[in-house]
Amino acid sequence: VENERTFRVLFQELTYGYSIEVIGTCQTAKQSGFVYSATLFPGTYKVTVYGGRYDNYSNLPRTGQVVLDNRDFKKDEANVLLDVQTITVSGKITLNRNNPQVEANCSRQGVENERTFRILFTELKYGYSIEAIGTCQTAKQSGFTFQVEVFPGLYRITVYGGRYDNYSNLPRTGQVVADKVKIP
Repeated sequence: VENERTFRVLFQELTYGYSIEVIGTCQTAKQSGFVYSATLFPGTYKVTVYGGRYDNYSNLPRTGQVVLDNRDFKKDEANVLLDVQTITVSGKITLNRNNPQVEANCSRQGVENERTFRILFTELKYGYSIEAIGTCQTAKQSGFTFQVEVFPGLYRITVYGGRYDNYSNLPRTGQVVADKVKIP
């Protein structure tokens, strides 16, 4: 576990396309926190911060966020802050203004983690894709509610039913329910 990734910083030079990455691990996070050091060629960079490979190694989102869009690095600099900002979005899915239904197949043994819905938040400037998933187990416990961490931005929101028609009555085909939603 010591070598599992807690974060990744990707520096992408915008003129020549250099990509330089820095990886933080559980071990380095315990020793010195979420600090990084990188040797860069002089240039203008887009800087993206990613969380760990798995959600349980840090609270940074796995989806990368562009934290510096067009940043000049011409000489040595110390303590450049890379601030990942998230917003919690929560709510409830309805189908024709009614509660969707959990189908009988969700009661079978071994299907607790089968998907009853998927909400895809697609950020329109950077193309981030962040999803909220509902399962047979969560649908039974809290209905078709969701909570997800997203980055500030302008989003298209698409709602899909389960992977198979027999876990909820939501259509499998995605429907764009909001085309340009600014969050926050």
